[in-house]
Amino acid sequence: TGPTSEPVDDIRVITNRSTGYTGIQLALEAYYRGADVEVWVGKGVSIPDILKANANTKIFETVGDLEKLATDAKANVILVPAAISDFLIDKHQGKVSSSEPTTIQLTQAPKILGLLRKNTEALIVGFKAETGIPLEELESRAIKRMKEHGLGMIIANLIEDVGPYDTKAMILRKDG
Repeated sequence: TGPTSEPVDDIRVITNRSTGYTGIQLALEAYYRGADVEVWVGKGVSIPDILKANANTKIFETVGDLEKLATDAKANVILVPAAISDFLIDKHQGKVSSSEPTTIQLTQAPKILGLLRKNTEALIVGFKAETGIPLEELESRAIKRMKEHGLGMIIANLIEDVGPYDTKAMILRKDG
């Protein structure tokens, strides 16, 4: 749960605005219902004390960190509400000077959902967030993602429907 941060240089990163709130709430609910919980948490996400004490917690920062975790995922159900970067950056050594314009080259990041599917038979629940598209298009993109990565379920929402403590979303299962 939470964001990835991809380094631009030794000081700067590109990240996103994910708070990790959804994933933390899902982990808490699973724990309260009796599940053994392992939480992969983006660096800087606030982890409640009860999860610190009762869940196996692994901290990630980059897509590369998640790639390593995904190769050894052992679970019956895997929820993936993390805001994983779609892009990697060719990291500059040292610090890029701010006195001159610079260009950042983005390359496509591997899809963690695909790596998880390749390495486990678990039920994987993906999440798909979009913005500014009709609900029919959101549903179509979510179904495509679910099929592409062999997901058992996907939660899809529009960013404009996200509130501080609630989100309007659609839940789609592979069996319809």
